[in-house]
Amino acid sequence: MSVPELAVRGLTVRFAGITALDDVSFTVAPKTLHAVIGPNGAGKSTCFNVLSGVYRATEGSVTFGDAELTKLPPHKIASLGVARTFQNLALSDYLTTAANLQLGRHRLTRTGFVTAGLHLPSARREERAQADKVREVAEYVGITEHLPLPVGLLPYGVRKRVELARALCLEPRLLLLDEPVAGMNGGERRAMVETIGRVREVMDLSIVLVEHDMALVGRLADEVTVLDFGRRLTTGTPAEVRRHPDVIRAYLGKSAEEDPAAAPRTNDTPAQGQGENP
Repeated sequence: MSVPELAVRGLTVRFAGITALDDVSFTVAPKTLHAVIGPNGAGKSTCFNVLSGVYRATEGSVTFGDAELTKLPPHKIASLGVARTFQNLALSDYLTTAANLQLGRHRLTRTGFVTAGLHLPSARREERAQADKVREVAEYVGITEHLPLPVGLLPYGVRKRVELARALCLEPRLLLLDEPVAGMNGGERRAMVETIGRVREVMDLSIVLVEHDMALVGRLADEVTVLDFGRRLTTGTPAEVRRHPDVIRAYLGKSAEEDPAAAPRTNDTPAQGQGENP
């Protein structure tokens, strides 16, 4: 199945008179990784919640190929091949890792209720096929040994990888990653970055990444959109964005002309923190 373009046009979201996103536009070309960055409260998570159907746009449009996403509920968006991870983990702690990954296969299950209840041969065949796919994804992400364990017993960094694996189990054409390395230690972050790099090289999909870690963005992103107070400051390559005076001002409170040494370096992480209000 081909990967269509994602086009965000004039996206505006208001909550009780507060404008969380204000006329935001950007395009994600097929099979590219597009990062959305900005200080806390810039509107990044709000943008993600519109793309995945959690929030409704007040104005503007989001199209994925021929589909207008702003008119669809989350399950319909998922059926188009859009999968996401969450800033705060959204896993079932009492279920095993394998069962959590099986939830990501739900839209791809063809067995009906009666067939499954009667445990007919076709249902057993599909059950084996789905289990094989879950194991394949788990091996790819490096969590095979954790498949029989309840997710609630796993370290935080492993649970973040489980959430990524569950999203990949949906076989997405568009993968939305909401701060995938937040809260991880150095080793966990490096392993996750390597995994995301493999995903974008091998799998037939586009990725939209929300992240504070500028070093990660610089290594992975083809293009970056910067938000500040709900508005788009600029879109460009990671190198172009790092040099942009409005981006420097948003992160550091001064322009490059006022302080040439203020420009963010590749390995800087100028805006740490995990929470973001709409």
